[in-house]
Amino acid sequence: MYTENVRAAGIMSLAVVAFVAQDAAMKGVAGGMSMIQALALRNALVTLVFVGLAAATGALRQWRTLAEPLVWSRSAADTGATLLYMLSLTHLPLTLVVALNMATPLCVLPLAGIFLRERLGWRRVLAVLTGFVGVLLVLRPTAGGLSAWALLSAASAVFFAARDIMTRRVPARVPNLLVGAVMTAVLMGVCLIWTAWEGWTPVSPAQWTAVGGASALIAAGYYLAIVATRMGDVSLTSAFRYTALPWGAVWGYALWGEVPDAPALAGAALILGAGLYALHRERREARPAGHSEPLVV
Repeated sequence: MYTENVRAAGIMSLAVVAFVAQDAAMKGVAGGMSMIQALALRNALVTLVFVGLAAATGALRQWRTLAEPLVWSRSAADTGATLLYMLSLTHLPLTLVVALNMATPLCVLPLAGIFLRERLGWRRVLAVLTGFVGVLLVLRPTAGGLSAWALLSAASAVFFAARDIMTRRVPARVPNLLVGAVMTAVLMGVCLIWTAWEGWTPVSPAQWTAVGGASALIAAGYYLAIVATRMGDVSLTSAFRYTALPWGAVWGYALWGEVPDAPALAGAALILGAGLYALHRERREARPAGHSEPLVV
């Protein structure tokens, strides 16, 4: 299982790079149009990509596997998480939103222990908690509390964690491309209905370019994250979402001049160190973690 976890950690790290770059692109687009409309356009393009790839690889012929309820329940969880996350992104700095989302591994831990029966040694728990201390160093909450948008952004972590748990339990007979297609189509449908009620605004060529780039990035991120989550222990793999924090800081500085201070940099170092230590302990202890089903592309 160690080999699968190493591969899953690497794949998740690549997915995180794509996710944060996509966040930056969507935040830029949101300056000129509704985030809901931007999500509708983005997910329409991503759904077409997933369906096209599924048709090209033969995965579409297994469409009957979509009768699996977990495919739809994880899509509902992802829709809730994405809406909370992306809407808060329009009102908060990118670095703050990314940092708040780092609570996802903390939410995954108890869920993985309860629903997946993953063995959660105290060292793994301590490593993830250390990562959370890093998040607190970045946020430094005060007596005044956090804004409503910040709380909504943090709440998205709960939905993301539930989605990850359900992803791990989706039967291996369901192709990853179909899992991704359903997820993006559900969010697209919700956003199209929302946009029809809210009103449609014209889209400029620059906005189309940004949405197109975001679509390519999110498609890659979705697929890589699905593969990583189905391959390795969720409680370990999810910890590598912490690597989003330094990437968020890079994009935040490059595009909006968000400069992390010394505590934020210290927090990022703790977060990265905690994820790497969790992987190191996995190799040392070589804990049995149950069977790993083969992936279906």
